[in-house]
Amino acid sequence: FVTVENMSAEKDFWLTIYDAKGIEVLKKELTENKTTIDIHTLNRGIYYLKLMNDKVVKMSLLIIR
Repeated sequence: FVTVENMSAEKDFWLTIYDAKGIEVLKKELTENKTTIDIHTLNRGIYYLKLMNDKVVKMSLLIIR
């Protein structure tokens, strides 16, 4: 599991997770400031997390070992 916490005043984000090749592997709407996402179906590797709404885009790196 991974917990995503929105530290911005903005709300209602979409979380998209991409694999190292840029292929979308998970997409979820986030309506709370703190959300736990089940990632047990993802293989080990490097992933990119994108939090986005109509005003803000945030990117982060996720490494699953």
